[in-house]
Amino acid sequence: MLATYIDRAVGHVEKLLSGYNIDNVYKALVYSSIYKIIKNYDPATIALKPLEEKIPKPLLFKAKKDLSPVFENIILELQNILNSKKPILVENANISAIAKEIMKIFTRIDYVMVYDCMSLNEFILISAASRLQGFKTVTPNLVFMNPIGLTRYVTQQLPGLDYRSVLREYARLLAERLHAKGYHKSAYFDFKVHEYGSMGIEEFLEKTDINRILDEIVNQALNGIVLVTADHGYDIIYNPGSKYIYVLHGFKRQIKGNHIPLLLFSRFSLFLTVLPGR
Repeated sequence: MLATYIDRAVGHVEKLLSGYNIDNVYKALVYSSIYKIIKNYDPATIALKPLEEKIPKPLLFKAKKDLSPVFENIILELQNILNSKKPILVENANISAIAKEIMKIFTRIDYVMVYDCMSLNEFILISAASRLQGFKTVTPNLVFMNPIGLTRYVTQQLPGLDYRSVLREYARLLAERLHAKGYHKSAYFDFKVHEYGSMGIEEFLEKTDINRILDEIVNQALNGIVLVTADHGYDIIYNPGSKYIYVLHGFKRQIKGNHIPLLLFSRFSLFLTVLPGR
């Protein structure tokens, strides 16, 4: 069901992209993922006002009406996976196990792209924007659970390498297991989260060049089937004292103050394929 809900969200976003620029749709997409959850802690959604002010009013209405209910289902499914004792997913970072699960779904992968800290929202947006440009995209019903929400959960299983090289090595080995022709590893989102993680969610979105990532992926997809994945996503956190929503790299309960995790996307890695033609 998770893949079905994600595909519905992609369909909604694709329609929005036909009428609005990608940066505004990006903001609306993230807004819709937070909207229903924040109402449990901030009924007047005061914390979302800074982001609301950056979204065109008609687009904001569609985010609440159409996208937000779909996200409720997606988040519920992810929570069920996180809580399940025997979830249907790749339970650790074993590359052979991940490759085996992928090959059950796709008979061929030409290129592997691994994005450090890329979250569900970006996967949905990239998928929708790629479709709008005439590419075919598929989000399989496959989730890799990263219980600690950190890169080292992946990299610790490749001993003898330093941090920077090891995630690249993960991308290389995954490409090798999938018999892909090449691979790419990007720390773009990781750098942005660390650089702007203390800023509000609206500022993080303003400073993230999503078009850069889209161009990287679709340019590579012109040459064959591209698998896009991540080691983990980022978390979206709420501080009720200051009515402040921000992004964080791996939320821990020990953080000082009454900080509430709204979306623990760091616990999950998704998979997306992009290829020429519908």
